[in-house]
Amino acid sequence: MSHTYCHLTDISSFEVLCGFSQLGSVAGIWIVLGAEIVVLTIPGVQDLFFGLTTQLGFESALGFLILKLISFGVDNAQLVRKNFQNEKICVASETTLNEKKIRSADDITQPNETPLTGKTNSNFLHLLESLLYVFYFPSFIRGPLIRIADFRPQIKASFAAAESSPTFLPKNCLNILKNLMRLVFWMLFMEFSLHYMYFGAIAQNGVLNKLSFWALAAIGHLAGQFFMIKYVVIYGFAGQLGRFDGVNPYSEPRCISWVYSYTDMWRYFDIGLYKFITTYLYLPLGGSRRGLISQLATTGVVFLFIYLWHGGTHNLFIWCCGNYLVCSIEQLGVAAERSPLGQSLVSAIGPAVQLRMKCLLLVFTYLASCLQTFFFLLHVDDATELFQTIVLESKF
Repeated sequence: MSHTYCHLTDISSFEVLCGFSQLGSVAGIWIVLGAEIVVLTIPGVQDLFFGLTTQLGFESALGFLILKLISFGVDNAQLVRKNFQNEKICVASETTLNEKKIRSADDITQPNETPLTGKTNSNFLHLLESLLYVFYFPSFIRGPLIRIADFRPQIKASFAAAESSPTFLPKNCLNILKNLMRLVFWMLFMEFSLHYMYFGAIAQNGVLNKLSFWALAAIGHLAGQFFMIKYVVIYGFAGQLGRFDGVNPYSEPRCISWVYSYTDMWRYFDIGLYKFITTYLYLPLGGSRRGLISQLATTGVVFLFIYLWHGGTHNLFIWCCGNYLVCSIEQLGVAAERSPLGQSLVSAIGPAVQLRMKCLLLVFTYLASCLQTFFFLLHVDDATELFQTIVLESKF
């Protein structure tokens, strides 16, 4: 029964999405897929809604599937609207031309001119292209996300090159193999760390309250580094396999040890997700173009979406609230620095003192960023124990 309900729901939602896309309704696409994201955060609804297992791999594939459908639907809707506007311009031009013909006295003696007609837009996203994009295997299960605006021209160019001069292996095959060997090393390093460095097991067995400050700091640091290496391997393998098809991936996640600004963390860790957020959420809602208050409100909507898309759990709520607070403080700092008073202060103190002041102020946001990340990497009880010991009970 649940499987039948699953298939009927999937078909109907996809049909509604295609309908809104063909009508050029971006708002309709967001309503359909946004409602699906919200529904999937309700405990117990996912099994009823899809009739499938709720394992991590399935949940991850479902999350990336929804983002790809949004990218496909919104881009296609914008192409439909653009084509409709072009057709209106062509019709208006043709009407004007016909009126001139009627008013012309010698219209009968002159040859007929070719009327302006709207051309069929070949940029529309077809069904096969959407299926290839959504179910593209290297990035289907665990990412990375790539926008259809970046994916489509690369895969079309790859097909065209294969038809003109077919080759068994790409020209950059040696570079791909070199990168795959590097990723194999880091994969083996992950296995080694799981066998001989027990930070993950310690953090999940209720013994954190018995550890010292430095042991807790080491566990938190290693948990973050392990998370970063894991996604370097996952995104790296998918990206290098995509290069065999001519799809160049975004850059791999950068090392989190040197990132002192959490805005930069979002910008450089998962570049595909960052590009998706800026293209389909942040900029359409106004971004920083409408003033500081609008920018803070838009940032809040972005982190609400991130919270729901990741699963809508208690620890994710704390993590997203911390992200929003830290990013808002950084935005306020940038706005203060760019203000007339800030510019006069920078001119008065000089660049060296400005850099020292910036480093001093960023210490607090950096510490807050590290602490709220524990709620993303660990269970909420373990993260709370780390937070209390490091911040409230430590004598350091």
